[in-house]
This record gives sequence, C-alpha cells and structure tokens, in this order.
Amino acid sequence: MFAVVRGLTAESIVSAVILPSRQETNSMSKRTSRKRGFGTVTQRKDGRWEGAVTYGYNESGNPKRHRVYGATEAEAAAKLRAILAKLTNGIPIQQDKQTVAEFLDFWMAQHVAGLEPKTRRGYEQIVRLYLKPNIGKIQLTKLTAQQVQAMLRTMTLEGSPGKKPLSPQTVRLTRAALRAALNLAWKWGIVSENVAARTTTPKRQQKEAVYLTVEEADALVTASMNHYVGGLIYLGLVTGMRLGEASGLTWQDVEFEKEQFHVRGQLQRVEGKFVLKSPKSISSRRMYPITEDIHLVLSRQRELQSIWAKEADPDEPFNTLDLCFTTDAGRPLDPKTVDKHLKRLCDAAGVKRVSFHKLRHTCGSHLVADGVPMAVVKQYLGHSQISLTINTYAHMVPAAHKQAADRARKLLGGAIRARNNALPVGEKPA
Repeated sequence: MFAVVRGLTAESIVSAVILPSRQETNSMSKRTSRKRGFGTVTQRKDGRWEGAVTYGYNESGNPKRHRVYGATEAEAAAKLRAILAKLTNGIPIQQDKQTVAEFLDFWMAQHVAGLEPKTRRGYEQIVRLYLKPNIGKIQLTKLTAQQVQAMLRTMTLEGSPGKKPLSPQTVRLTRAALRAALNLAWKWGIVSENVAARTTTPKRQQKEAVYLTVEEADALVTASMNHYVGGLIYLGLVTGMRLGEASGLTWQDVEFEKEQFHVRGQLQRVEGKFVLKSPKSISSRRMYPITEDIHLVLSRQRELQSIWAKEADPDEPFNTLDLCFTTDAGRPLDPKTVDKHLKRLCDAAGVKRVSFHKLRHTCGSHLVADGVPMAVVKQYLGHSQISLTINTYAHMVPAAHKQAADRARKLLGGAIRARNNALPVGEKPA
C-alpha cells in the first residue's frame, strides 16, 4: 500500500510528526537525534539507526508512520529527508509489499483521471482486463522484464482464458499503458528501472489499404444525397474530417461570408451524454475553405434543421449544442448510428462497405495520388506528425511519383521535342 498527503506544506508535515515518548526512546534505543524538519532519528539496540515520520491518519483514526533504516545516523537522516520531500510534493511513499495492482490504482486515480474521457476509458479497460489479472499480484519492486514479456506473449498467442488471441494493437496498447505507469514509479524512485521498456511487442501487420475509388465515392454521394447523414458523408469524403470532428461541427464554426469553416472541437459521449470537447492536439485545429459544393451541402442542412425544428416536439429541446448535423429530432449523431447508415448506403450505391474513418482514408489517399505534397496533406487532415501521414499513405506514393513525372513531362516535354525536331537527321545534340 502507499499513501499521499494532499495540501501539506513542509511546516505542516513537521508539525504532524509524533515524537516518541521519553520512556519509549529509552526502552528501544541508546541515542535519539531530533532535528526540526526531519522527523526523528533513533539508534536501535541492534546498532542500526531508524528514521520515522508520521504523515497522516488511517481510516480508523490511527496515525500512519513511515520508518527507514541505516547503518549510520547520517544514512538514516538522508533517507528520512527523501521521504519528507516526497510527502511535501504529494508523491506516494513506497511500502515493501506494494503490488503492481495497488500502484496501478494510484496511477489511475491521480494521473489518468484527468485525461479525456475516451482516453481514460481505454486505460481503465487495459488495467482491468489485462494488467491486473496477469501481473497485478506481483510485488512492484520485484516485477521483472521476463514476467512482462511472458504476459505479452500469452496475450498474443492465447489471449484471455476461453477467448481468442488478442490483436497486436491491443498488446501494444497494454505494454504502452504499463510502460507509462512504471515510468512514473521509476521517476519517483519506487523502482530501479522501467522493466516494460525492455520488452518487445508483435510487429505491426501491414494491412491492405481500403479506400473508395473516385467512381465509388461519387456513387456513394449520389445514393446518400437524400439521407439525413448524406451531408456528413460528403464532408467526410472531401475534407477527411474525423467523425467526431464532422458531427461536432457547429454553426458558430461556419463563416459563410468568409467562405471558410473551422474545426475547433469534437463530439464525444461522456457518461451517457454528448458533449463538445477540444481537439487532442493543436494540429487538429484547422480551417477548410467553403467551396461551392460545400456551401450547397451546409445551406441545405440549415434549411432542413429549420423545417425539423418547426415539426419537433415543443417540450423537447432541439439542437442544444448548435450542431450542423443532427437527427431530424435535433439530437447529436451517434457514431454507431452513422456507421450503420453508411454501410446501408454503401450497399445501395453498389460499392464496398466502409466505415466513416475509411472516408477520411479515401480523401487522404486521393490527395497523395494527385501529387499534393505530404506536408499539405498533413495539415489538411490534422495529423500531429508528418511521419504519420507518410506511413498511412505510403501505398499511394508510387502513384504520386508518377503524377509528378507526368507533370514534369508536360512542363518540359514540348521544349525537348521542339529542340530534337530542329536537329538535322542523323545529327546528335551537342
């Protein structure tokens, strides 16, 4: 177990120290050193020195006391100063029998709790389903890289009892979560090294790229034109916006007079309610031009919402988040509902079934194939790093190179042919 003191200053910690009574001191030690700000340092009968500090009270109201030991008074005092420094900064005190599960509970409560809901739920699932059942009972300071590697191998080959082997992505995310937690334990001096950093995970399997051709995309837009998610699908294809970004677009983000709209947030479900959250990174905040087609889509959407609002139940609030894309009842679009309708519309259009994320992939693939520079594609799609753009759309790089070669040929080919035609037959250019 471990404890954290919240809101304590160095002075309040010192004042909370419970000094042993004179009778207790005489019975257990030969000599006692009491230095203000360092708790108590006492020499035991066996010759060792013991440092002790009281840092709070347990649920029963009894004082919590932490002890350290050293061969000399200076060694014990140094260890005690380190403990007091941790208490002052709200860092947990290591106990000999603290388990991996106990430290993960602290890590979740103190560091993961402040993350975005979707990210937090991901960590909670990994800790509950994979980390605690496999290594939770192991003492934190005795956890080895071999034990972590064995867990990752079991997840890869066998999975959970009675279930199929887990995907490489799940195994990688599990290792990443454990590595993040152990890195914190290492920074605080609880463990001597981050053993998860010395393990390996299955290699990422290269999947076949799935995206719609230009003809397929056009057929899908035609089939979805009169559906209430049709505008959302069109926006996903031409801008590559993420589903949360497109469904979270508000009318305040749209500036018709400036012919532009902004991505400033994303729609997420938090504790059963839809809310607008800020993007994860600065690069996700971006601006798109309102082309003639986008203007038509957004204008039609606003007209539809005006009609829906008049026909809606007056006792039910309509579009409280001021979203551009909603149901006909003015409610936010659920991601599962969007993907369900999208697959049905793919069937109606006679094209392969794709998820909304594949619409984003379709947009990026055709941008790269058309020779748009990777740096521009990165900004257009809101990627955090250009390496992500390059790795994601590497399958389209050959087509982009061919496009560049064709452009160069058109630019210079005429001049080259004119020069060659001007040469006498049989004469070589100088």
